[in-house]
Amino acid sequence: MVKFSKRLALILVVFLAFQLVLPGNFFWQNAGGYSDERDAIVEKQLAEIISDNESKGELKEQEREAGLEELVEEKEGREQGVFPEEIEETEEGGFIEKNRVTEQGGFQEENEEKEQYELAEEKEGTEAVGFDVVNYDCDGNIVSVAKKGIYVSEEGFHEYEYVENLPPKIISEPVTFFEIDKRKGELQLLDLSNWKAINLGDGLKANWVVDATGTEVLQKDGASVTLNWNESYDNIKVSGYSIYRDGKIIATVDASSQTYTDIVEPGAYRYFVTAFDPSGNESGSSNEVIFDCEKPSRPGNVVRTNATVSTITISWEPSYDLTGVKGYKVYRDGEMIGVAEEEYFTDSGLEPDTVYTYAVKAFDGYENESEISGKLTAATKADTEPPTVPENLRILLQTGTSIIFNWSESEDNFKVAGYEIYRNGEHVGNSNVPSYTDAGVSAGTTYTYTVRAFDGAGNYSNFSSELIGIPMMPKIVGTEPLDEETIGGLSEKVYVYFLDSGNMTGSSALFEYSRDGITWSKFDSEVHGPNRKDPVTLYFYSNWDLESLKSGDYMVRCTVYDADGNSDERIVSYRVDRTPPEKVKNLNAISDSSSVVLTWDASEIDIPEDDIAPVVLGISPVDGTTFGKNAKITGLFASPYTTNIILMWNDVYDDDFAYFSVEQKDSLDGEYKKAGTIDNRLRMNTVDFMKEEKLKKLMEVTAVGNGWVRLNDESTNLPQNYKDSFEYGTEIKLTAIPDRDSEFAYWEDISNGRMISTNPVYRTIITSGENIKAVFYKKATEETEVFTVVFKDRGGRILKSTNVAKNQPAIPPKDPVMTGYQFVGWDRDFSSVTSNMVISPVFKRLPDKYIVTVEGGRLITGETKGEYKFDMPVKVVANEEEEGMKFSHWTMDGRKVSLEPEYVFFMPKKDIVLTAVFVEDAEIIDTAPFITLSEDVIVNKDDKTMIFVANRSVGEGYTLIESGVILLKAGADYEGEITLGTENILRGRIHNDSTDQFYVRKINVADGDIWYGRAYLIYEDGDGNIFTVYSENTAKGIMK
Repeated sequence: MVKFSKRLALILVVFLAFQLVLPGNFFWQNAGGYSDERDAIVEKQLAEIISDNESKGELKEQEREAGLEELVEEKEGREQGVFPEEIEETEEGGFIEKNRVTEQGGFQEENEEKEQYELAEEKEGTEAVGFDVVNYDCDGNIVSVAKKGIYVSEEGFHEYEYVENLPPKIISEPVTFFEIDKRKGELQLLDLSNWKAINLGDGLKANWVVDATGTEVLQKDGASVTLNWNESYDNIKVSGYSIYRDGKIIATVDASSQTYTDIVEPGAYRYFVTAFDPSGNESGSSNEVIFDCEKPSRPGNVVRTNATVSTITISWEPSYDLTGVKGYKVYRDGEMIGVAEEEYFTDSGLEPDTVYTYAVKAFDGYENESEISGKLTAATKADTEPPTVPENLRILLQTGTSIIFNWSESEDNFKVAGYEIYRNGEHVGNSNVPSYTDAGVSAGTTYTYTVRAFDGAGNYSNFSSELIGIPMMPKIVGTEPLDEETIGGLSEKVYVYFLDSGNMTGSSALFEYSRDGITWSKFDSEVHGPNRKDPVTLYFYSNWDLESLKSGDYMVRCTVYDADGNSDERIVSYRVDRTPPEKVKNLNAISDSSSVVLTWDASEIDIPEDDIAPVVLGISPVDGTTFGKNAKITGLFASPYTTNIILMWNDVYDDDFAYFSVEQKDSLDGEYKKAGTIDNRLRMNTVDFMKEEKLKKLMEVTAVGNGWVRLNDESTNLPQNYKDSFEYGTEIKLTAIPDRDSEFAYWEDISNGRMISTNPVYRTIITSGENIKAVFYKKATEETEVFTVVFKDRGGRILKSTNVAKNQPAIPPKDPVMTGYQFVGWDRDFSSVTSNMVISPVFKRLPDKYIVTVEGGRLITGETKGEYKFDMPVKVVANEEEEGMKFSHWTMDGRKVSLEPEYVFFMPKKDIVLTAVFVEDAEIIDTAPFITLSEDVIVNKDDKTMIFVANRSVGEGYTLIESGVILLKAGADYEGEITLGTENILRGRIHNDSTDQFYVRKINVADGDIWYGRAYLIYEDGDGNIFTVYSENTAKGIMK
């Protein structure tokens, strides 16, 4: 190295020979790219300055002086691929620099011409130092880094880019050799570290040659291989190409050819090609290709390693290949069935007890295959395992002429071939799928079905449990409106009710009307349904358009069809009234401190037989024409009359003012004419209309374990022990929130020790005191060694809660007992516990049957007497009303149980009589809610329980608040009747969404104990008044 003036310089006279990148990977970028390192400097300075001034919104003056604006401008120019016009060529071939960025990030003013580098005496093999180079591919991506600060350009152009693969090295004295890849141009070098040009000497230009690329095997056979490659380039010309086999040159061809054929012995060879020019410069090597014409060795020792009824696994000794075995082709009975990468293969989907022949071929990555292996004969195992028993038989559809049922699919170690279906013990058919249609049945006949599965080997499962089917023709049990009613208005919904005998799917209905019974017209509107009315009744309905009809008598025909086209029809008659009443006259109002009295004259209308003309009273908070709140007043006789309307606190608007209007409708709910409106404001004294203080109840919530409870949708957790009072009827939502390492288990009613729910969200309505516990378990992990197991009865009462070691069995409590049922086991396996568990009992109803006798009505089957098991649902339907009579209620063994003509109950453990009671039309029927209690207390000495059976009835217009049975042990002091106010009582409250007939069970009753029970019912009427009623009797149970 030689020192010149103020800085170290390397003087280069360069004859450049260009060695290229590997063929197939060569790229070159046109001049105009820039250093990412340089841009990085600009970006870093810019980022720092903007950060300092981000909150100020403007640049400091000193930063402008530092050249920030020019920096940004320079960077933008580089991103566009145009180098700033800031370098001028001198006469001597050097460069003058203008306004270049200094090392400190500032700018220099225009400089004088820089010093030229002169020739440096260097020895061959010495590395040139002082320069770093960032190398790019043609997309501008950095591919390597050499010495710093060298630009290479085409002479005469101010377009610059870094060179690729530029390790500078002295190769001969005094010449420096740079390995550079470029397709064309005469080159000059620029030292970017100090922005000085590097002199290339006296007219010495670059010579270079481009690699041969795209080398590939064009053709091959067992004795020769033909190579092909892409044409190469040189700044002078390409003289020819050298062909290398296994790293040694084997031939050269002139530049006019890009193919070569090599004659070889069988085996594997590696080839690449280079290009050379007249000066002897040689390019880099092309991509390497491999020629392989030798077969892998033959796979040996093919054996069977495993077999099942449907699979065979084989293995073999590995093959050998010069270039490596790529895989093996497996053949079964002469046909290829798969490819294996390793020396084994499992053949699946085979038939049991069947012999197959296997062979294997090896292959490499160059389409060479070995000789086929020796043959192996192997057999699958015989199938001796039967399918699993078909389960969950259920009826999908019953018509009058067919029964369709299905079941859960059986499983088999191979596959299920089909199912045999038995009816009443006789084989009636087979099915390939888990369903069956029996079309050879008769309506009203009871059939018992069982199913068993079989496989292809003739193995049969055990028979399924029995399924009972009773095909029934469609049977209409009622219509609505009732026969011979008077209807009116613009339209009328007509309902047809029919028995649900399993015929819901595929059923349909037709509604028609006629005046003469000869010509029938379909309803214009859509038929809706089928829908469910109750557990045993379905219905269709359609809107009958009455607007175009004239008043008069009409017949309506309702027809119900099942899926097989069997049908039942019923024709009913209606009187259609399309004549509206007259406008109400002489409306007047008188108000006092607590009420307003409205009076008007009766309308001149045809009064129906029940002599009722309903009236709509409108109460307006705004003006005399807009009525936003309505109260219906019914039961008013059609003669001049006066009615009193008592305003409650929430009926009053605008402090003490209200408006009223009366609209007269006929009993058909048809068209009406609006009455007159009170024009003056009625001043009301609202002092007496204060909102009454609502009853409040205490609610307690406790969290046990690592978790919390949230109330309603609040975001904060309740204390671990929470108490507060809530107004009667308040809806409450509790949400269990476990900690990270815990999980929610269940909600428990502390008052009776019963598990309420396992859902983390629990909703309830406050009607009495609530004492609820949220139970959390520690979340089970692989390290958990002890788990909690809870056994509960069917009602949710916790029978036992115990901790069980991992993989150990839980010890259950004594078998639970439930009246009318037999205990058959638990619903979960606890023989080896590996998680927290809640386990419930499984019961089967006892076969004992009891007789129901119906008077004044019929069973859903159409009979008046039938046998049913305990606790099964039974439906009875009252007979059609005779002339002058109307239905009042049902009684069960003389006790009133329902006000509905159709009544569903659950069979008690005794024979009973159901009686439909009818009264004369003139008699007023009491529709107030009531509750009754059976005198027969079900006592079970085995499980020490007593069951009290109650039945409630809450009709339309009333709201159920609470119901249940009060229990009192004999010997307790009390006077008079047992009520909710009696001391020492137990309050057996039932959920409001339960069936109207319900049971309350007293557990842990000692021998000889006597308990009294009385049913109670709390309800609210339409005026907001709350009432409590009791059963007329008190039932008595004795444990003996």
